[in-house]
Amino acid sequence: FKESAIYHAKDKASLESVLKKAKLIDGSQHSMTEYALPKREIFAKRLEFIVGNDDLGVVKTGDEMIRYGEVKINADTCTLCLSCVGSCNVSALVADKKTNSILFNPSICTACGYCELSCAEKNTISLDVGKIALKPEFFVYSELAHDELFACVECGKEFATKKAVEKIASIMQPRFGNDRAKIKSLYCCADCKAKIMVQAQLNAMKEDLLNKIEDLYDLDKHQEIIDMIEALPTEQLNNELIGQLARAYNNIQNYKKAIELLKSIEIEEGNTMRWNYRIGYSYYYLDEYEKAEECFLKAHEIKPEDDEIKTYLLNIYIELSKKVINENTDDSQETQDKAVAYALKSKEYITTNDDKIQCDSYLAWLYDKIGACDVAEELLRSVISAGRDDAWVHSELGYCLTELNKLEEALEHYFRAKELGRSDIWINSQIGWTYRLLEKYEEALEVNLKTQELGQNDAWINIEIGICYKELEKYE
Repeated sequence: FKESAIYHAKDKASLESVLKKAKLIDGSQHSMTEYALPKREIFAKRLEFIVGNDDLGVVKTGDEMIRYGEVKINADTCTLCLSCVGSCNVSALVADKKTNSILFNPSICTACGYCELSCAEKNTISLDVGKIALKPEFFVYSELAHDELFACVECGKEFATKKAVEKIASIMQPRFGNDRAKIKSLYCCADCKAKIMVQAQLNAMKEDLLNKIEDLYDLDKHQEIIDMIEALPTEQLNNELIGQLARAYNNIQNYKKAIELLKSIEIEEGNTMRWNYRIGYSYYYLDEYEKAEECFLKAHEIKPEDDEIKTYLLNIYIELSKKVINENTDDSQETQDKAVAYALKSKEYITTNDDKIQCDSYLAWLYDKIGACDVAEELLRSVISAGRDDAWVHSELGYCLTELNKLEEALEHYFRAKELGRSDIWINSQIGWTYRLLEKYEEALEVNLKTQELGQNDAWINIEIGICYKELEKYE
């Protein structure tokens, strides 16, 4: 300011003289609150005022007792773990939570080096010691490193920097191998990390329990499965275990109990294939075929490629057809049409040759019953061509051919049925009747008498025997 700032006075007179000369120098005033500030910070404030907006160069301290340092951080390798901030005891390094960054003020750094020592990353923090830069930037905080926050993959809460999470994950993930829960926990906040690991432990216990259940299932030890699951505390039961319990009850033929259990989880599981399969199974063996149909159709809709579901639907429609016949003895056209419609519906779920044989065999029986013997004949021949060769199919075809007046051929199939082990009253009476229709009265009489010996002694057999005697002129 090119003004005298210091005056000397050795006595009262000279003091009065210099006081008259002393005056305020404009722009030289600087006031600050120094209470509770460290000496270095007080000095920095005063020095900052003197420097102002100028760049006055660099001063080397040169004294070990007066140390300054400039911290530099490699932003590419810094994970913002904040260990350097925690180790700085003069707050030269601070964390800015708003910008997720590390800030540094060199004017209050004592160059202690703790930040460099505490850094977990190699070649990330360096310290340039012994310089004071007399420029404005030296006295304010500036950003050294920055990163965005990472959100917990479970709850979405931001809990750490992205680089820190990725760094830890790169170290730990190879050690965790294929443990999905542990790997996921690397990307979770502390709260969710604990929940995930506890849940993983519970899942492991559940998996072990389910494996034991499957082992017992393979051994047909279904009551042991029931005992094991019912011994668990209620809070450990979940939908899967309740479903397994219902399956076990199905397998000991306690279908009503199985339905009760499955109904308890219907809201959560009612749209799954497994739930519909299991409750459909229960209804099927309780002969509640309409309800079984509804459930298996839903299961089929969810998993249309499942052959076992198709087999149940095939059998359900055959049983529904039988039910129509059994419950309606009037043999009306409506009854016949409904029974046939169910039987034809069963053919939609054929998956194997055996399925085709089963459906066509039942349809043939049904057509025989309602008098459509020509259709029945065609189906029975198809069944035999497909590989069915048992007493039933030959008996049925023999009956059908008899009704169609193909008597010689009918006898061939009756005798084939006998070869395959059928020797009851029905087969003998049919053979006797067919012989009589062929006017082979000697053969007819022999077979009819044998039928009578087997226990049939009703009006019909006696009439047949009487006709044979008459035609053989044995009137007595």
